[in-house]
Amino acid sequence: MTLLPKARSITATACMSCRNPNMHAQASTASGSRLSFLAWSLLIHASGQAANNVSVESMTVTAGAQDVLIGVRITNDVELCAMVIPLEIRAVTPGSFINSMALSYGGRLDSVMTHIVIANQFFAKDSACQGHRPGFGGVPFKEIGASHPISSSPVGALFFRIGFVTANLLPGTDTTPSVRVKVNVTAVPGTFEIDTACIALSNHLIFATSCQDQVRVLPTFTKGVVTIAACNCAHHGDLNGDDVLDVLDLSFLIDYVFGGYPIPPTDQGCPHIDRGDVNCHGGDDVFDVIYLNDYLFSSGPAPCDPCTCSPYPTNCP
Repeated sequence: MTLLPKARSITATACMSCRNPNMHAQASTASGSRLSFLAWSLLIHASGQAANNVSVESMTVTAGAQDVLIGVRITNDVELCAMVIPLEIRAVTPGSFINSMALSYGGRLDSVMTHIVIANQFFAKDSACQGHRPGFGGVPFKEIGASHPISSSPVGALFFRIGFVTANLLPGTDTTPSVRVKVNVTAVPGTFEIDTACIALSNHLIFATSCQDQVRVLPTFTKGVVTIAACNCAHHGDLNGDDVLDVLDLSFLIDYVFGGYPIPPTDQGCPHIDRGDVNCHGGDDVFDVIYLNDYLFSSGPAPCDPCTCSPYPTNCP
């Protein structure tokens, strides 16, 4: 992978799972002098590595949840002039995975190492990395923050950030994640994880402490596990919260739409659910009253079930 920004070029390669002293990537300055990440194996800090860490958040989300933000937090006890963070996202439970992904930066990285920023997605683990390990091959550059579809597990992601002319990342620990992975999850309960990876040819996890003297540390890595919990969200139209759709809900909805009271109860497990939005068009209005009335008395279509449509509410009936 080679990027050619104005008067500068950088070729980044790295492998996270290999954790081998011969890991390398390459960078070049505006004058054309090269900084070889291969040479950064000249000095690896053997002590204090626990203070340099990349940690992926673990969490539990509802089946079919959209725009789930998974944070990747950085801890460094030395100043950093560059970093390479490859990831592999893989299903642990078959079918419990993601169907879209977007990559972005934030936190402490918003104001430093802004000169060259790479966020790539790799869709097939079909290439050979260093040591003949299976890895993710190169694909076209993916725009930072843009969402892209995911069809199968595993999928790779590469974050690369360096600043030749901006400030170093000072020692510290993220309070807000510096790297973010936004995903839509499938409706199948289970788990998937975000772990180390190998991205061809030789992409490795790297914290660069001196780009001029070619010095780096190898941070530890803490994988994240995402649990997809079965959906038990309230049905649209169940205004009074008794798990039954009947004339009492219709009466409740009429009072709420035309009188503003009583207010439908909030689903604590699914706070995004609007019980009064029976037709899933956004908002509670007279059309929802008509929709629920038709369902109860004229065999009309049922209110959408957030547990059977994904993404919600786009694909709800």
